[in-house]
Amino acid sequence: MRTPQCFPIPHLRTNGALCSQLYFLAPPALALLGAPGFLAMYLSAAVLGGAAQLMATRSAMSNYPQESGMLARRPALGSSGAVNSAIACSILASPRTTYYLFFAIPMPAWLLGCLLLARDLQGSQDHRSSTGHATHLMGAAVGALWFAAHRSGISI
Repeated sequence: MRTPQCFPIPHLRTNGALCSQLYFLAPPALALLGAPGFLAMYLSAAVLGGAAQLMATRSAMSNYPQESGMLARRPALGSSGAVNSAIACSILASPRTTYYLFFAIPMPAWLLGCLLLARDLQGSQDHRSSTGHATHLMGAAVGALWFAAHRSGISI
């Protein structure tokens, strides 16, 4: 079993997608939490997201032992969970902001968040998916918790 990779991503396309998502979607979270709070949320989501994906992979390996070789090669990437925490926090901080899906389709942040969540919930049911849906979901949960804690005045 591989250890979680929190930041080094071997695929340039994936790395580029994560960086562009951070660039376009993270500013509301950064403005809300400040740089130290944002960094703490980001790093905790990376670690927890990687751990969630490892647990999901282990569960899938025990439920589908005939495919354990394929499942063992699936990486646990915490970096996408970290980015998803920033996206979730930003969407909650500014739900009426308009984002452009694929740079062309205008969409309110709350709808984008619902679509991303639905995609990952559906994808998490497919044990053959090479996407770290558990990482994404854990990252979104961490972002939502940081947002709720900040709004409640709780210092994490």
